[in-house]
Amino acid sequence: GPVEVVNDDRRGFAWWNVDQAAKDRALKAQRARDLSTWRPINLEAVRLAVSEFVDEIDRPSPNRPIIIGGFSQGAILALDVALTSTREFAGVFFASGSAILAPEWDRQLLLKRKLNVVMTHGQHDIDLSFAGAEALRDRLLRAGHNVRWRPFEGGHEMPVMAWRELKAMIREATQKD
Repeated sequence: GPVEVVNDDRRGFAWWNVDQAAKDRALKAQRARDLSTWRPINLEAVRLAVSEFVDEIDRPSPNRPIIIGGFSQGAILALDVALTSTREFAGVFFASGSAILAPEWDRQLLLKRKLNVVMTHGQHDIDLSFAGAEALRDRLLRAGHNVRWRPFEGGHEMPVMAWRELKAMIREATQKD
């Protein structure tokens, strides 16, 4: 992502700024965050950047299957792009993410052609709510989308099982009939 994040001795990149005070309050209260009504300030810009990137990689070989996905903020952004794009993705990989923009996403879930989604989430995630991920899974299913739900013992992470699910999704999307 385009936003550099520095926390103590760790550096990284994110798609948008994290409200560190809200995250710290949630951690102190031992309550994972539910972002379902939140809207990242730069959402439109990063949504456009990812959509343009997908268009660019698709240009040499149009109509090949494309899976969009990510971890945490990357998962959130991947699903948001899949829901708001006119493009049909072969799959959405959603690892340890959260819903945002619940009313907007709910409308898009009903309008969007059936998505194939693999969701993984740690049952002990203290950053993003496991219950929120379950609620998103249920909303996807109610709207008629295909969801392969893979909870795991663990926290805000991407264990080997999640990588295996991604590999299986890629294999399924690229198999020739």
